[in-house]
Amino acid sequence: MGTMCCLAFLIFDQKQGTGEAKMYVLTVATSMPNSGAEGMCAGLTVVFDILCNPRSQADCEEKSEAAGLLAQITSPWLDPPMDDAQAGMCGTNGDLQPNPNGAWPTLHLTPYISSFIAALTELSSQTETEETLLLSTAALANLTFSHSEAVQLMTKYRTAQVLVQATSFRKELSVFIQDQIATILANMAAVYSARAELVSHGALVTLVSFLQLRPSPMQRPAEVTASERVLKKSAIALSRVCGEENAARQIVDLEGIERLAQLVRDPRERNYSDGVLVACLAALHKIATACGTEEVDRRGASDLIENRLLDVFLEYSSRPESYV
Repeated sequence: MGTMCCLAFLIFDQKQGTGEAKMYVLTVATSMPNSGAEGMCAGLTVVFDILCNPRSQADCEEKSEAAGLLAQITSPWLDPPMDDAQAGMCGTNGDLQPNPNGAWPTLHLTPYISSFIAALTELSSQTETEETLLLSTAALANLTFSHSEAVQLMTKYRTAQVLVQATSFRKELSVFIQDQIATILANMAAVYSARAELVSHGALVTLVSFLQLRPSPMQRPAEVTASERVLKKSAIALSRVCGEENAARQIVDLEGIERLAQLVRDPRERNYSDGVLVACLAALHKIATACGTEEVDRRGASDLIENRLLDVFLEYSSRPESYV
């Protein structure tokens, strides 16, 4: 067993210190540039035990730290500190095993993936703190990128329903949590069999409400950037779901056309983001295809779908300023 794996088990074998403090130490340890795949495996083993072991005595704080560590391990932006020939995969005992494909350990979570999604969904439904919700949704979002089966498992465990309820129960939700939830819903909407689940559990209401975000010069740069991502991903999710007429008509009833058109026409509403512009135009075209152009015309947005897409894009894509 490697150094990082030994460290993981030594940390959790100590009698002193709180569980969340130990998780924090392990999180820091696995984030070090030289921790490598070995460190990821060590963290993965501990996270599984805390989040998924029914005999675990972990409290909400420990589970929150475990979710944060899982989000860190599965980050799609993680830079490998080794070349492909050195990379490995985790064995069930936490040891580093040879990986003939030279891929990151995050790609070898298959034995854990179902349990992780079930546990993270449950944590998202039970937590009352925004910090824990952010960490659990970040881990779920990362899993939708790294594992193709993640969306089907989220359908099984009703993850969309939990996330929709989490947004409706809170009057104000951090833009960073909205970013993670919009990512999950957009990636779920990319899978045809999951779209009915999204519609039935009220995800369209959540997505249209996310479109109401307005980047502001009063926000920090990170918040402005996150707001742009929320707008873009929400529009992408809507365009994917509204291939079905029933879903498209729900978006119409929620006044989604009006907000999408406003985001196209007023660049300040989207912080002059061309990415948001393209996503909104795509959503409007999909709604028109599903419901007919009359619905779009009735709401004064016919020019956005009748003219050539490139012409509309060029007309509204000027970027004289930005809040970032």
